[in-house]
This record gives sequence, C-alpha cells and structure tokens, in this order.
Amino acid sequence: MLKILNHFKKAWEAYKRNFPPIIISIALIIIIFSLLVGVGFFAILGTEGATEVVNHYIISEGTTDFESPEFLNSINMENIGFFFLFLILGVIITIFLEAGFWGICLKGIKKKVSTGLFFTTIRERGISYFLANILVLLIIVAISLPLILIFYGLFYLLQANLFLSVVYPMIFLLIAPFFIFIFPAVIEGKPIFNSVSQSFIFGKKYYLDLILLPILFYVSSLLSFIPIVGVILNYFLIVPLLVLLICSFYLEVSKSGREKKSRKTKKTGKSVRGRGKSKTRKRVVKGEK
Repeated sequence: MLKILNHFKKAWEAYKRNFPPIIISIALIIIIFSLLVGVGFFAILGTEGATEVVNHYIISEGTTDFESPEFLNSINMENIGFFFLFLILGVIITIFLEAGFWGICLKGIKKKVSTGLFFTTIRERGISYFLANILVLLIIVAISLPLILIFYGLFYLLQANLFLSVVYPMIFLLIAPFFIFIFPAVIEGKPIFNSVSQSFIFGKKYYLDLILLPILFYVSSLLSFIPIVGVILNYFLIVPLLVLLICSFYLEVSKSGREKKSRKTKKTGKSVRGRGKSKTRKRVVKGEK
C-alpha cells in the first residue's frame, strides 16, 4: 500500500507538470473515436433515429426506448455494414492513439514533455502497441474462457446476471496484475513477447500491490454514471493519474531488475576472471617445475 501511495505522489506531480499534453492527447482520442463511431451510428439511424437518441439520451439525460416502433422504423439495416466498418476503424485508430498517450505518461514521469511526443510515440511504437493489445486479448481469452464456462455452468441455474456482474469482473481482477506492465514495456521499446514475460514476472512478484490498481480502475469507472461531471473527472483526471501511477511503478521495478542483472553479470565476470587467473598461475607453476 505504501508503495502505491508513493507512486501516486509521483503520478500527481507528473500530471501537474504535463497537464497540457495529457489533456490534449485524451481529448484527441475521445474526439476521433466519437466522430468515427458517430458516423457509423448515423449511417444506420438516419436523421430521425439520431435526433431521438440525442434528445432523449444526451440532452434530457433520459433513456431511449430502443424497442419502440418509431425508433426501430428509423433504423436502416442496409447500412449496418458501414456501422461495423466505422466501429472497427474507430477501435483500431483509438488503440494507435493510446500508444501516444502511454508515451506521454511514461516519459512524463521523469520530465516535462510536449504534445509532439504523442505523435512521435504513435509513429515509433504504434504498431507494436497494437499487436501487444491483440496478444493480450488472446491470452486473456485463453485464460478466462475455461473459467467462464465453469462458473457460468455453476451460476446459470441460480442467476445469470450474478455471473455477468460479479464473477466475470472477479476473474478479470485476479488475472489483471500479470498484464499491467506489458504496455509501458512495449512503449519503452522492449519486444512484445519480452514485455509479456517481464510483466508476468513482475505481476507475480508484486501481486498484492498491483491488484489494487484494477480495483481503482473499476471504482473510478463508476464516476462515469454521474452525468457530464463524472465522465470528465474519470477520463481527464482519474484515468491519466492511474496510467501515470502504472508507469512510475514500472520504471522503478524495471530499473531495479536491470541493476540486479548488472550486479549478477559483474559477479559472474569477476568469477570467470578469477578462475582464469587461477588456471594461469597453475600453468606457470607447472612450467617452473
């Protein structure tokens, strides 16, 4: 707990120091994703359906009756392909943009950075970050799918909603610490598989500390249920602070790992040189005899 608090202080200082690039990068991610997904929704909803959603859900903070005849009649199923196209495109582009955000947070822990780093990181590490996301998704599915099937079978007769709202988040919570350091490692420049391996090692070593982070993510996400203010606080304050905290934690443990490896290498080198000198002295002694 003390370790997390220490890194939170560093994260807060980095957040204040790099406030403009952090806010700009988050705003770019939200705007671009919203525009792409919005175009997809507009393609299938048309003017009438989009107007109903805006009026009832966004402006009046109410709910849209998605089963009402008026809403269903406004849907243009011929354009469903365009909806999924823009949705997938929005997700892909957002992942690349997230790489820039991680770059700002990782470098921003140590110093003041500029918004230009956002685009530089996307260019240099965007593809690796995207592939790392796919790999993480595949690993999580491979790990959680058997557990999901088991728990779903156990809870199906009781209450399916209990599984969806409690059990599945618990599974994700328990395995999350092993994946937390993958993305900062990739952004730092490490190969993808090395990043995964290192993250699993650190996850095992610092499990009790790291498990607090997904809990904080989950609790902070509840702020999004508060209209406007909660969403702004979550995306522009809580999320960047947690990402900065992860980056600070990662930099500390990876530096510690490198120092231990360096000391081990030096000891091995001294040992090898010592054995070499010993063998040389023995040869000299034999030659004198």
